[in-house]
Parts: sequence; C-alpha cells; structure tokens
Amino acid sequence: MKKMLITLMVVFCATVSVLSAATNKDIEKLRKGFADEYLSGTLNVDRVKELMQSIQADGTWTYINYVDTSRTAFQHSAHLDNMEMMALAYKQKGSPLKGNKQLKQKTMAALDHWLAKDYICENWWWNQIGTPNAMIAMLYILDTDLSKAQSEKMLQIASRGNMSASGARPSGDRANVATIQAKYALWSRDEALVEESIAIIEGEAKFSDEVNAAVKVDNRFVAKYLGGGGSLQRDYSFHHRADRVNNTSTYGMGPINAFVNWGIKVKDTKYRFSEQHTRLIIDYYLEGQVKQQVFGRITDPGVVNRDIARRRAMGKGVIGVGIPMQLMQLSDYRKDELQQVVDARNGKLDGTPSFAKFFWQTEHFAIQRPTWYTSVRMFSTRNKNMEEPYNGEGLLNHYRADGTNYLSKTGEEYDQTAPVYDYRKIPGATIVQGKDMPGENEIQKPGTMDFVGAVTDGLYGAVAFDFNSPHDKLQAKKSWFFFDDVYVCLGTDIKGTHAATTLNQCKLTGTVTVQDAQGQTATAEGTHQLRNVAWVNHDNVGYVFMEQAAQAGLVNNDVVGNWKRINRQSNIYDKDVHVKMFTLWMNHDGQPTYAYAVLPNASVQQTAAFAAAPAVTVVANTGTVQAVRNDKAGIAYAIFYSGGSVKLADGIDITSDTPGIVMVKYDGKKVSGITVEDPTRKLLRMYLTVNGKECEVELPQGFYAGQSKSVPF
Repeated sequence: MKKMLITLMVVFCATVSVLSAATNKDIEKLRKGFADEYLSGTLNVDRVKELMQSIQADGTWTYINYVDTSRTAFQHSAHLDNMEMMALAYKQKGSPLKGNKQLKQKTMAALDHWLAKDYICENWWWNQIGTPNAMIAMLYILDTDLSKAQSEKMLQIASRGNMSASGARPSGDRANVATIQAKYALWSRDEALVEESIAIIEGEAKFSDEVNAAVKVDNRFVAKYLGGGGSLQRDYSFHHRADRVNNTSTYGMGPINAFVNWGIKVKDTKYRFSEQHTRLIIDYYLEGQVKQQVFGRITDPGVVNRDIARRRAMGKGVIGVGIPMQLMQLSDYRKDELQQVVDARNGKLDGTPSFAKFFWQTEHFAIQRPTWYTSVRMFSTRNKNMEEPYNGEGLLNHYRADGTNYLSKTGEEYDQTAPVYDYRKIPGATIVQGKDMPGENEIQKPGTMDFVGAVTDGLYGAVAFDFNSPHDKLQAKKSWFFFDDVYVCLGTDIKGTHAATTLNQCKLTGTVTVQDAQGQTATAEGTHQLRNVAWVNHDNVGYVFMEQAAQAGLVNNDVVGNWKRINRQSNIYDKDVHVKMFTLWMNHDGQPTYAYAVLPNASVQQTAAFAAAPAVTVVANTGTVQAVRNDKAGIAYAIFYSGGSVKLADGIDITSDTPGIVMVKYDGKKVSGITVEDPTRKLLRMYLTVNGKECEVELPQGFYAGQSKSVPF
C-alpha cells in the first residue's frame, strides 16, 4: 500500500510538472508575442533625431507644459509618446539608431524624469489606462536594458490599471483595463493573474444584462455572468455609461479590439477563446459596428458624439481592415460578410448590402442602399440625448440628437466641417433659431418623450419621434419613411417660435439648382431667402417640398470657423478653417407642418420629374396619424400617435386600437404582410383591423421591447 502511494505521488508530481511547463511555455509565447508587437511599431527616425536634439538635460522638452495636469491639458502625454518613440528607435531591428548609446542615455533620462515625478492627471483615464499603457510598452520594448529600480517603479505605475480600479466598471474601458492587467501579469509571470485576466477579456463578449467576472471552475478561470451592468445591448449597440448614450463607434470598439488582439495570440494556447464568445463578437461587429458605418467603411456622422471636435473623427482612412481580417482568422463564422467589409474598405464597393436597422436600445435608425446611407438619431425617456462635453470636447452638441438625419453617398460630406458648422441647423432636426447657444453644461438632457421608435423588416423602415425639446419651448411630431430611391420626411404640430427644420448642411459640391417662383436657376454662391420654392438639387441629391411651395433659406458659400469653438483642449489646432458649405432649411413661423422628399441619387431633371409626378404619396400628416405610401414598392407606413384609422391606399384601410407604427406590404388591394413596432415600449400586443379583418400581434418584451415584429397576413 505504501509503495502504491509513493508511486501515485510520483505520477502526480510529474503531471503537475508537465502542466506547469506547459503553462510557462504559453506565458513565454504570449510574452514574446506582445514584445514583438511593440517592437514592430512604425518608426520615424527623423522625428527621433529631432527629439534627441531638443531634449533637455533633465529629460524634459521645453514645449511641453509639465505644470498643468488638468483634463483639458495634460501635455505630458507628448512626453510619454516621445520616450516610447525613442525606445523603439533604440531597440527595433533594422533601425539606424539601434544600440545608439547617446539615444539610450536620452531615452533613460526621459524615463527617469517621469518615474521621479510620477505625473497624475485630473482625468482618471490617464492614470488608469493611458500612462499604465505607456509603462507597459516601455517594459516590453526596453526589457533587459532597464534597471531593477526602473522596472519596479514602472510596474508600480502600470499596476494602477487593475480590475479593482474605478475604470474597470462595466463599460467600454473595462476590456482596456483588463488588457493592462493581463500584460502586467505576463511581464511578472504571474500565472494565476494571467489566467484570470484573459478570462475577463474573453468574457467581455457579453450583453449588458450579463456582467462577467472571472471565477474558478474545475481549477480553471472562466467567465461567469451576473445580472445588471452596461456595455453591449441586445440590439448590438453599445452604451458606455448609465446615460445610455450611443457609444458604439468609440468606447464600443474597446471590447472588440481587446478580444481580437488577445484572441489571435492565445488561439494556439490553453487560453484559446471559445467559439461561442467569438461568434458573439463577430455578430456585434457586423450588426452593431458595421451597420453604424457608411458602406461599412466610414463612421456614420449621426453616431459621433464629443469626438466630432477631433480633427480625424470622420472620413476616409479612420477605419482600417485589421479587425475584420483578424476575425476571419479566429473563425469561419460569417466569413463572407467579413470579407465584404474588407473589400469595401479597400475601395471595392460592388455588392454593398442593403439593409434597414433600428437600434431600439439606443433610439438610432440606419438604412443603406448600394449608393447611399442615412440615419436618424433620437432620444427618449429611456436615453439621454448626447454625451456630455467631457474634457472640453463637443461644446456645441446641444441639438445633435434632435432627429438628426445625415445623408452620405461618399462618407466625405461632413468630414472636417465641424469647426464651421451652424449648430442650430442640424440636418433633419427642428430647432429654435437664435444667435447664442446654451452653455456647455446644458448639453446633456434626459428626454421626456415615450413615443420614440421605428418599424423595420430589415430592408425598409419608418421612424417616429414625438419630439419635445429639452432646451427650448418647442414641440413637433416628426417622422421619416424610407424606400429604395427616396425617403419622405414629415412634421406636424410644430409649436414654438422662430423654429426651422434643416434639410441638410454639408460640404458644397458643385452647382445648387433651385426651382421657385422665378423658375429654375443655378444659384450663385451666397446666402439666399427662397420664396415659393418647389425643389432644390445639390450634389445630385434632390429635395422636393411636397405639401406646398415653401419659404426656405439657402447658404452655398465659404464659411469660416475654428476648432477652438468646439474644443478647449490645449493642443487643438487653432487656425481659422475655411469650408464651402451647402445649407438648406425652412422656417416654421406661421407654418406648423412640413413635408419633403429626399432623392439621394437624382439629377436636376430627375428631381424636376419627381416633383411633377411624385412616386410617393403623403396619405396623412396630422397630430394623430402620419402616413406615406409607395405603390410601386408596394409599401405603406402609418404612425398612430393614439388609436385611429387611416385609408392607406385604394382598398386598404387600417385601424389600430393602440399607438404604434405599422408597415403594410401590398400588391394592389391585397395585403401580404404586416410589421409593427411599439414606440412607447408599454404594450404587450397591438390590435389592428385591416380591411375589416382583425389582427392581434404579440410584441417583444424585456430587453427586446421596441424591436419590430412581422406577421404574414
């Protein structure tokens, strides 16, 4: 018996030794992988030589303000960038400065200065993410060139990025903090902490009602899900904060970037991510990220928040092909769709998919056709309107969620226009006009409206916004109805003085042609008041006024602005900016309704022909019902602000006992299908009567309340 126990102990110890060796092997592989990644960074030798010339004996640079550690300054970040660039030049294979003793001495001077001062910013992000990231990078780049004292101090600073820190709350920052902790653990060869941290990164592939924590099951850390929290929503949008503002394109990239970066590195180790988590990340990427991008390659201007005040927030080159290509390495799931995204970003636009999607958790609607993309941004009692102007950015964003309707055909229409923008003339929004904007502390507001939503079958859709301005005494019932080559915008019950609805404000491209009481004219550049205007065409986009000849305003001229008016960061570009702009709006004093059609791809001749014989019909535009039909498409929409009836088309009558939005598909007098949505999120079901036939539709509930429901008819 004793002999048997000794034998078992020997086998057990041998097994433990093998497992430990395997673990060490994986950790060393990951450690090397991140070191190689840091050492493969882009090197600017000329810039490094300039830094070597300009650095002071104490390891500082004279152009950096080392005193101001406020949220809008912290130029110390330039110091971090400088010393990382110098370290890379000293260590990178093939660098002409590799092993240069003078460069090493100056790099160490810059590092020692930071370690001695240990700068702390008023913005927590720098203390828990920004600076720890820089310390981690320097550790992996310099490695054995560091002294023990330097390494220990750098690890101390890096350790502020840990899962007990405030930034590790459920949010877009959580994955970034977990990444810092995991790299710290790898550097320290702390096997338990490595395993725990990687499990948290994997577990960030979750919905908002599933907050993950790393727990041990069968002696292995795995992701555990707990109720509550924020982050990824069930509609594949992303909320960073409790305000439920749409942060999909910014903070929402945090979990994806971390998952992909680590997923590639751990796929051949014992830490390999599961197919379940990988598929969820791919779904989120394709259904959330890509569908809030113009053709899957340029950020939708409608989802941009305070980052609008950053010079490269939008436009070409902002979004690359790295993420979709790496996702294809992790799984074959939806591989063709990921390849389509890569092709689009490489300039191959053939086969750009058509879709319509309502992010019901975020009050954002997006629709795309092969040659155009547009969206509608709203807010409600469920979501606040706009991100606060954190760190002095986005100082004039007050009205940018008030039914915003940007139209993109190239994705360049709004790029670099932020410094010259008239922020009381937001495309699609109805806004009280005035000279002075409210203060920056008045930007974010809660909504007071329940009736906010959209109906969609995945290809078509209609949007309803029972709007009550949180900034001004203004109310309006606003709606949008989308088809393949045209969409219709309606407004009614507009209550407020000096209100105007803007059809578009974008870069001026070519001639602006106007049809008004004076006939058809190519308008000279300038500012114009248009009387009895029937339609306007700019950049092959037609704007047709449908209910009556409108009184409109037009700007097609050079506009001067400055980034400083929307951004108080100390390093922001402060030279005057000139952009030629096109702005078209209509005033509502004495006119409480509007109806206009937008033709995203229409020549002057096509715009004139549509105005003479519209392909769509405004069926109703009242405070009770707004409705539009398109007989050619066989689609009609009705928005019921309360129960009511409407004759959608000849032989198609519909009655709703409840508020709601209804999409009807028909062929002649025959109805083939119905799709409904409850903008109030309060109903269990909708009761309809269509051509005398009763129809009861059970509605999605819980996290899916606000999602559309289609039924055959």
